[in-house]
Amino acid sequence: MPIEYESFSQFPEVSAISGTSKLVGLDGGANVQFPASLFEAPVNFVKATLTSAQILDLYANPVEILPAQGANKLIIASTIFINYFFGTTAYITNTSLSLVGSGVQAYTMTSALGQGTDYALQYIITGNGGNSAGLAAFTNLPLELTTLVGNPANGDGTLDIYVTYQIITL
Repeated sequence: MPIEYESFSQFPEVSAISGTSKLVGLDGGANVQFPASLFEAPVNFVKATLTSAQILDLYANPVEILPAQGANKLIIASTIFINYFFGTTAYITNTSLSLVGSGVQAYTMTSALGQGTDYALQYIITGNGGNSAGLAAFTNLPLELTTLVGNPANGDGTLDIYVTYQIITL
């Protein structure tokens, strides 16, 4: 039977952990080990401004939001905020944006470009893709913004995207 505590003062004293220590947790019901550095990494943010020309070419040429951080470094994006500035013509096709982090689609923003007015959107990333090669397959890769299936058509708006993230060392 698990021990239940009513306050932090009831927890027994423990030794400090280092960034190379592993913490045990659950992922989909399976026991996994998380690097302790995941809980030590500061939360940062990055802002990118996209022109209409970049948006119209977003599928063919994804925009790098954050460069790769080096060997054994993993970018963990947690929130996205988009501030869209309508021009004179709305984008009409391929208006869903996708944030691609560590080589897999981290989050899809459905119809994020399909508005005919200025607007702001906030997204909290609740999931991520997987890779059978393990965590090593996610390291040293950039964070990019793209569309899902093709370049948007028409449209002349611009947008600012803000992403909060952490960098951990595996």
